[in-house]
Amino acid sequence: MLSLQDTAFIGVAGAAVAVSYEQTSGSSSCVFQDGSVATAAKICGEMVANTSSVLFGKKITNIQISLQRQDEPGGTVYIRHYNSSDEVVTNYWNISADSLSTSQTWYGDGSFSGTDENFAVGDYFCSEYADAGAQFVLTQRSTSGSVFDGSNSHFVTVDNSDTKNTSLTTYDTNFKIEMV
Repeated sequence: MLSLQDTAFIGVAGAAVAVSYEQTSGSSSCVFQDGSVATAAKICGEMVANTSSVLFGKKITNIQISLQRQDEPGGTVYIRHYNSSDEVVTNYWNISADSLSTSQTWYGDGSFSGTDENFAVGDYFCSEYADAGAQFVLTQRSTSGSVFDGSNSHFVTVDNSDTKNTSLTTYDTNFKIEMV
């Protein structure tokens, strides 16, 4: 289900209108990433599938992701914008994995202070985890029946071998974003 809220910037002539999108509903389960890989490993996110996506042509100005940890994992969790070639476009924010709660909690509100680039088809935002240990960081996903933006934007997950899977179109990662 698409959740859309329009918020206008007040007092700035000609300024873009900020739009908020959320995927926070539906039955939820966790997607985990093993931190034992040598570099940052993507967990999951939301991808622009076509030009009808509500994300297409927009820039993220604020992003929140629901995260949790197991044990004391060490390492760092990153929230990033990737292009269709899996190259980093923007690093929104990062957080020490040890500072995460052991239950699902929203992180990142107001943490991004940079400038994003417009989302194109195949671009996606996602969470990543990097550590030399073998512990886990988890993020939340929603199951079918609550799909965000129909088939225009959809779930993307990446396994420990860095293989991207975009076929799970009845899932979404849980997120709260603001875009212009």
